[in-house]
Amino acid sequence: MVWRVLIGQHPSGHQGLFVSKPGYDLFGCDPTNHSQWMFSSAAGRMANILQAGTSHLDQVVNIPDIGYYPWYYFDRYDPAFGNLSQEETIYGGNYGFPRFQFQYLNRAQFRIAKLRPDLDPNAVPGYFRYVVLTLPIKA
Repeated sequence: MVWRVLIGQHPSGHQGLFVSKPGYDLFGCDPTNHSQWMFSSAAGRMANILQAGTSHLDQVVNIPDIGYYPWYYFDRYDPAFGNLSQEETIYGGNYGFPRFQFQYLNRAQFRIAKLRPDLDPNAVPGYFRYVVLTLPIKA
């Protein structure tokens, strides 16, 4: 059996919360090596900002390929007023607003697209802010 979750002291001496990736026994993992962990409080910062910026609807955005699909966050933004639109922000997996979704084209490219263009041909083209972090969501 593989041990994956520990709250307390790791055999390395680090204290905290440790959750290893599937298939990794947490007692054999280095608490400071983030490639083996879903979460390790010993790793200091769990993620750095890989890239942040703005994008228009369906614009392909290039990001560095860091060997996995990184975690993201985006929100619809109105640059004329300098604030968020009425719709909620979104992050994590390939979820979307009622009208928009974040789509990875590959590990080094993404776009924000209409969620269901066939059912929503009149969705207002959006302007978005995004942040991509060095936290893996899938290999």
